[in-house]
Amino acid sequence: MIPAIFILLLSCIALSLFEEKMSVEWRVIAFTALGAVMVLTAGLRGVDSTPDSDTYAYMFEFLESYDDKEISFHWIVTLLRNLGLGVSALFMVYAVMSISLRLRIIWKMSYLPFLTLAVYLSHFYLMHDTMQIRCAVASALFLFAVYYQTDRKHIAALCFILLGSLFHYSAMAGIVILLLNNKPLERWQRKLMYAIIPIGIGIYVLSDVFAGLVMSIANALPESFGGEQLAHYLNLKDRGVEAEYASWQWYLNIITLMNMALYYICIYFHKPLTSNYRYTPIMLKCMTIGWICLLGLHGFSDVLATRLSEYFIVVVVFLWGACISLMTPKLWGKILVNGVSFLRLLLSVFFYTYALLFV
Repeated sequence: MIPAIFILLLSCIALSLFEEKMSVEWRVIAFTALGAVMVLTAGLRGVDSTPDSDTYAYMFEFLESYDDKEISFHWIVTLLRNLGLGVSALFMVYAVMSISLRLRIIWKMSYLPFLTLAVYLSHFYLMHDTMQIRCAVASALFLFAVYYQTDRKHIAALCFILLGSLFHYSAMAGIVILLLNNKPLERWQRKLMYAIIPIGIGIYVLSDVFAGLVMSIANALPESFGGEQLAHYLNLKDRGVEAEYASWQWYLNIITLMNMALYYICIYFHKPLTSNYRYTPIMLKCMTIGWICLLGLHGFSDVLATRLSEYFIVVVVFLWGACISLMTPKLWGKILVNGVSFLRLLLSVFFYTYALLFV
């Protein structure tokens, strides 16, 4: 599977270098073909090929023991079992849903879809579509919510968030974007964004002090709003097995540090970026929420902090590509972003291999 992902990434990188010169017809054909290979790569993987696959195989076999899982998961598994299909069909169904949605929203929101697809392949494809398959669908639906919220279509945005929560309870957190707008960043907002990560690090260091407040809120939530899933995260922490489910700490994760660097670059150059890519303001606000989740929820649950931060920070797949507008000639910008994508994939494969062998 890993060689196939590298081939997909290199294909996207090659196409991204001259995608503006391609006709619309050939762009659609190439984009669709890449998507089909992505679906097959993720959907036909073996049960032992990714860290989470064996867990899904067990849940597929003993579904009745997992009442805390989302209703969509129960519906899909029940249908597949009634049709006499196995867990491989489950992987394929989720791959078709998540990747199709992701490709559609990339096509709608990116003026350089192959470059954006390369960024997506460099991290989120491996971590979501081949492992956290429920999160993958919820994350793709969240991007649709961002798309509609940008144009103040609040009802449509809310519908996509609620739909995402049927695939993963944590998607309900996306409802906060209904408070966001896409207006250009004001001075006070930029200052606050600059300060969010340093403040978050302070909260991270003093996490035990803030953990009690978050736990009180979690215990008050009903199951329909994710209270049961939050209780699950608390249980992992209480049992001392949280490290088996959480990613590396943010200060050891080079991909996270690269995203932090991107965040500050985008804030500093927000005016030229916004003039070239209209979604920049709302995506920076989403990233801000992501950093609050990553650093602020550490004392409560590392697993939840990581899940929610990745849910909001998924917008980086667009912002990396948007940054090429800051460079002249544009080809140098593409080479830089593609180089970053290749490095991100190398790091993602390292984290993936570590989880497969040692977690």
